Amino acid sequence: ILSVAAEKKAVSITGTMTDKAGGENKQLINKLNFTPEEIAREVESGEVIQREAAEEEEAEEDASIAIQENLQKSFDDLELFANENLEMASKSLEKKVRNFRDLASSNPETLAPFRIYRCGDPTTSSALITDVLCEVIGVRFFLDLRAPDELGSQDTPLLNQVDTLRYSRDMDMNTWRNLVRRALDQPRPTRVSISILNSKPFYEGLRERMPDKWQFEAKWAEWFKPSKEKAMFMDALNSGGLPLLNELILDTAPQEIAACMHVLSVAAERGAPLVLFCRAGKDRTGIISALALSCCKLDRSLIIKDYTLSEGRSSHLAKGTSGGKGALPGGLDMGAFKGAPPEVITNALRYIDSTFGSPSEYLASHGFSRSFQDSLKRDLSLK
Repeated sequence: ILSVAAEKKAVSITGTMTDKAGGENKQLINKLNFTPEEIAREVESGEVIQREAAEEEEAEEDASIAIQENLQKSFDDLELFANENLEMASKSLEKKVRNFRDLASSNPETLAPFRIYRCGDPTTSSALITDVLCEVIGVRFFLDLRAPDELGSQDTPLLNQVDTLRYSRDMDMNTWRNLVRRALDQPRPTRVSISILNSKPFYEGLRERMPDKWQFEAKWAEWFKPSKEKAMFMDALNSGGLPLLNELILDTAPQEIAACMHVLSVAAERGAPLVLFCRAGKDRTGIISALALSCCKLDRSLIIKDYTLSEGRSSHLAKGTSGGKGALPGGLDMGAFKGAPPEVITNALRYIDSTFGSPSEYLASHGFSRSFQDSLKRDLSLK
């Protein structure tokens, strides 16, 4: 009886405690003003809010990507428009400026267009052509390979719009490169003057190629009969024609050629359009062009083809403006120097190979290192 009574009392106490605890929990919940059902709804609502926030963030990200894509499309459209204008301008200049063309046309599959142009003397161009060159194409450098006695009037629309920077052999290549870089920071374009057909070294080189008897006679004539000396030089030069001319340039102007390559390099590095020219835009321009294309690792056949495009585009090889030993003096047999036959540049490239090893070795040994050559290739190549 006592045992049964004790069990009943224990159940009664336990029930009371449970009821009391449950009541306290209910009171606590009521104090928070949330029922269990309401709490479940709030949790579910919080998940919805988080989900909506994530969806909103994803939508904003999609919108940002769309804006970026639209901006890129706008930039691409602008670049396409600009390139179309540049192409139209280039085509127009091909008809207006002697022997004008984009060097990249030698291999448009690998070379970037609108970087280097080559042509005959553009300095006498009209104001309209000057504006197309400077404003539309945006030329920053006019690399002039002519000798001082070939220069005509300096009062032309083009020359009135440019500053002038001249190379001198007493400059080291680092100093020269820095001067070229500084020129790009100026507001006006720059005519960079580098004569690669210098009278004294050229004629000394020509004299060394004469037979011994002729050398002695030429030395005697230099002192006692200059007119005879000039005639002897012209006979030797006429007999050698364009192949001899190119070999003499390579032999007697290596520093000037390296200086030209640094100008091309700085311009390409900065994306600054450049016009390379001499009198006819054929032989001196052809040598620098061939060396630049060699740096770009173009196949020889393409380099030769680029040179031959000058055939018929340069009407003559201009005579010198002085009666002395100018770069292109009177007395030349024009028939020996006209045209742009493939064998001329082929001979020049073979001469470089046989005498210096390769175009790369020729340039590296005279101040345009292989690292600069690699940089030029990179900067002139399509990205």
